[in-house]
Amino acid sequence: RRPVLTVTEGFKPPERVMIAFDGSGVTRRGVEMIAASPLFAGLPIHLLMSGKPRADAPRQLDWAHARLETAGFAVTPAWVPGDAETVIARVVQEQSIDLLVMGAFGHSVLRRLILGSKTADLLRSATIPTLLLR
Repeated sequence: RRPVLTVTEGFKPPERVMIAFDGSGVTRRGVEMIAASPLFAGLPIHLLMSGKPRADAPRQLDWAHARLETAGFAVTPAWVPGDAETVIARVVQEQSIDLLVMGAFGHSVLRRLILGSKTADLLRSATIPTLLLR
């Protein structure tokens, strides 16, 4: 399973990257990938965790922050409670993010047909390139 890059018209090299981090195996592997990739070297990383409050959120966010800093990145971590899709879209605008890195939420086809997909909703409303981790 390789990451998928979705782009908008007029793609330009990113200058400000945000990782929408939820502590899952997929987003942890994404942090590892970015930490090891020369493509992201020198870029500031905004590390965002959002959603419902969880007891392990601070520990998860601290792990990702430390991993990226150890790899030489300037990291701005944030825990923002609330609907993940809404929070991500707002922070992208507020911080002038030009590349979003996020995990694909895995749900069955039947569930996607009935309830929809947060990933699909976010991708449809995206105004910047998105690196979708799988």
